[in-house]
Amino acid sequence: MKTLITAILAFITVPMMAQLSEGYYRVQNNGSERYITITDDVITNVDINSSILDYNNITTWTGFDKVKSNPGSVIYIKPVNNQYNLAAQGISVYDIAGGRTYIDMTYCGTKDGVGIYIISASAKSGGITVTKKLYDGSSTREKDYVGDSGAATHQYWRVKPMNTTDNYIGITPTVETNDGWYGTIYASFPFKTVSEDMKVYYVDGVCDGEFRLQEIIDDIKPAATPLIVKCSSSDAANNMILPVVGNGTAVSGNLLRGTYFDSSLRNHIRRVEYDANTMRVLGKDDQGNLIFTTAKNSDLTNSAYIPKNTCWLQIPGWLTGDLKQVSREAFTGIQNINTDATTRKGTYTLSGMRVEKSENLRPGVYIQDGKLVVIK
Repeated sequence: MKTLITAILAFITVPMMAQLSEGYYRVQNNGSERYITITDDVITNVDINSSILDYNNITTWTGFDKVKSNPGSVIYIKPVNNQYNLAAQGISVYDIAGGRTYIDMTYCGTKDGVGIYIISASAKSGGITVTKKLYDGSSTREKDYVGDSGAATHQYWRVKPMNTTDNYIGITPTVETNDGWYGTIYASFPFKTVSEDMKVYYVDGVCDGEFRLQEIIDDIKPAATPLIVKCSSSDAANNMILPVVGNGTAVSGNLLRGTYFDSSLRNHIRRVEYDANTMRVLGKDDQGNLIFTTAKNSDLTNSAYIPKNTCWLQIPGWLTGDLKQVSREAFTGIQNINTDATTRKGTYTLSGMRVEKSENLRPGVYIQDGKLVVIK
């Protein structure tokens, strides 16, 4: 990406009424009606005077169904004097620009009560100021990319606040168990659950054949945290969450890992390759119980990578097979331990995580070379 203005415009994605309030928005092109989504955070060298800029980390999609469950379509806007800083998927315009510039948004009116803006960015190099406006692609395809030139009608952007009616974000579950529907989410923003009967968990313990969940009961769920969500139904519209301005309380001991991206586009590769030895994905067994299991090709992007904005369970290499959910009362962390030292070399906590320096262990219970040990 030829960044600065490039990546800058990569997030040049949001405006709304004379002065936009700090908060979360979606950005839709007024001409193409495609929505902006952020697909990677790759930044290459910046050539401020270049007329060829790389905007391929910003993809636009036709139809609300394409973005309703995608955290990459949610843009955080923060006013900075008369300009704005924009952030999504863990990165911001100002950071990408090396602390050199923010975004200008020129108000052009409203449509159906939603502000319409021209989005632009300026930067100086060698005493020369270069300004670029953001356009959507001119094709009629379902998917396209933005640029700094195009049809005049494609330079106008609607900026709409997130809500719980027609601009919501909802979880699309991937598993239906005896106990209901479950999905995972990895988002850069803190959020509240909106729909009834939703619960949010993380995993804080694994052992042979088992894992346990810890529910997050705080109203605000923390940002940048891989999470499991028990949903109300199979329909994302009934599994709404609402991004909030503020901070959730960080969780401790989470064994889940997450990724924002699964991009394989040339020069924009940002993805996590699946490893069947140390990674498990959400699934169900033949009896309909929630499990973490070895991924099938259909569970992965391009049969090889963890899907964007989702999570996996990171496990020690000596664990094999599926892990079934058990209650916190039933979970001991030492059930079914194979005491064959040849297969369990090393020292591990009861949650299954390896401890690198066994000579400096804190007091507690550990599994050392396949045997239970107590350090006092």
